[in-house]
Amino acid sequence: SNPLWAKFQRFFGLLFLFIFETFPSIIFLKEEKIFMNPLDRIQSNFENFTKTEQEIAIYIINNPLETARKDINTIAKSAHSSKSALIRFSQKIGYSGFAEFRFDLSRSLVTVNGQETADENKPQIHAIADAYCQYIQQLKTAILPEELEQLAQKIEKSNRIKIFGFDRTYTSAMQLRLRLAKIGYDGEAVNNVALMVDFPEILNKNDLIIIFTIRDNHKQYAPIVTEAHSAGIPVICITMTPNLKFKKHCDQYICLPSISKEMDYSFLDNQAIFIVFIEMILGSLATLSRENHR
Repeated sequence: SNPLWAKFQRFFGLLFLFIFETFPSIIFLKEEKIFMNPLDRIQSNFENFTKTEQEIAIYIINNPLETARKDINTIAKSAHSSKSALIRFSQKIGYSGFAEFRFDLSRSLVTVNGQETADENKPQIHAIADAYCQYIQQLKTAILPEELEQLAQKIEKSNRIKIFGFDRTYTSAMQLRLRLAKIGYDGEAVNNVALMVDFPEILNKNDLIIIFTIRDNHKQYAPIVTEAHSAGIPVICITMTPNLKFKKHCDQYICLPSISKEMDYSFLDNQAIFIVFIEMILGSLATLSRENHR
C-alpha cells in the first residue's frame, strides 16, 4: 500500500470526525442565541453590564410590556437613560439596534420559550387565566395561617406603618396602603430612597416597615434593613426570592411564588400574586378585629 495515501486517508478521516462532532454543536449554539428569549439574554448578561446598563436591564425586566409598546424616547426617559444608551445596550446583547430588540421582545411576549404554545387549540386567554389560577392556588401552601396571623398582629399593634416598594412593587405598596385605609389603618407607601434611609432614625420599636420586593434589583434595602434592625424597628419583607442578603435582619420574611420567573409566559406580572396576598392580609386583619371585639 502507498504510505502517502494512507497518511491522506488518516488526515481526512480525522478532519471528517472533527467536523461531524463540532458542527452540530456550533449549529446548536447559534440556534440557542437566535431563539433565546430577550429577557433571558438580559438576565444571562446582567453581571457583565455597566451600572447604567444594569439600570436599563432592571427597567426592561420589570416593565416588558411598556418596553415593547412605547417609543424609544419614552422608554429612555422612564429608564433614566438615553436613546443612544438603549441602542448600545441592545447591541451588547446581540441585536442590530433597539428596534430589532423591541420587535423580538414583542414576539417573545406572545410565545412560549420562543416557540408557539404547545396546545394550539387552547385560547391564550384560557392559558393565561390557568397560569394565574395555578400560582394563586400555590399561596395556600406557600403561606402558613400562623404567618398571616403574625403579620396581621404586627400591623394591628403598630403606631406607624411604612410600606416600601420600587417601580412595579411600588404598585403593591400603594395597594396595601389603600386597602389598609379601607379598614382604618394608616400606612404610608414610599418609593423614595432618601426617605427610606431616614426612617430608621425616625421610627421606633412600636412602628413597622413592610417591604415589597421581587429580587431587590436596586440593592438599596440591605443597609436600610440592617439599620432598622439595630434600632429595634420591626421589618417584614414580602418577596419572591428565598434568601436575600438582609433576610436575617427581618422580623418576618415571606417568600411568595414568582409567576414571571417560573412560568413560560415571560410577560405575566408578579403584582397579581402580591395583590392576592394583600387580600389575604386583609382577611387576617378582619378576623383579628372580630376576635378583639368579642
